[in-house]
Amino acid sequence: MSSIDDVLRRKEDESLRKLKESYEQYLKSLRDMKEQALREASRRLDEAAKEFVRSLTG
Repeated sequence: MSSIDDVLRRKEDESLRKLKESYEQYLKSLRDMKEQALREASRRLDEAAKEFVRSLTG
């Protein structure tokens, strides 16, 4: 029985490790997308501010 328990434990550990790796990759992807969205929003705000200044100085 012990060998079956060992195999099951190893399989469970491997599955948990793979799940953790997938989760960490998912979190990294979310952070990357958030950073990209923030950069794009900042770029658009800068562009809008410049356009606003141009409209005032005409």
